Amino acid sequence: MFYFEKNVKQFVSSYPITVIYICLCVFFSLIVLFFLNGYREHSLLLMGALNGNTLENKEFWRFITYSIGHMSLFHLIVNIPFLMILSRPLEKYFGSFLYLIILVFLSLLTGITIELFHSRDFPLAGSSGIGYGLIGIYMYYIIFNQNKLNQDDRRFMTIFSVIGLFSTFTIPNISIVGHFSAFTFGLLMGFITDLMIKDRKRITH
Repeated sequence: MFYFEKNVKQFVSSYPITVIYICLCVFFSLIVLFFLNGYREHSLLLMGALNGNTLENKEFWRFITYSIGHMSLFHLIVNIPFLMILSRPLEKYFGSFLYLIILVFLSLLTGITIELFHSRDFPLAGSSGIGYGLIGIYMYYIIFNQNKLNQDDRRFMTIFSVIGLFSTFTIPNISIVGHFSAFTFGLLMGFITDLMIKDRKRITH
């Protein structure tokens, strides 16, 4: 999981969806910082954060854009390295097209669940939902098809999942509904993809 390609060109060609997603996250934050007076409620809503009335107002695009925007610069800086680590092996394993479909479904399903069950303040944005969905996929394979990952990566992901669970309840202003629903949908994605992909290739070596 911690092996990186030796040059940028090779990295981009190997993980185009990962690169595009991370670049979009950074781009959204740059717009907020330099053109919309920082991370204010109005700025976040303009950039597609969930507003608590997305279904009622039929602003369905927010179920995608919320997972690209972030609540603060610190929020972005914390999420990007984890996305980089978690995303690459899965994109390589699933292929870029299927991986894009997985990301879209994780964003949609988690966003809808947040809108229906989140009871705290809005707006909400961030790639944490995607991140916890990816953790859910890894945990499915660790539990039900552990040969897909090597022992060190299984150990890392297990510890990382425990840390993620702990942070969900200890860091303020986090959507508990978002994290748990994303993790659950990740488990579901793991189950579905495990049925689809029957060859012996591994996620990590």
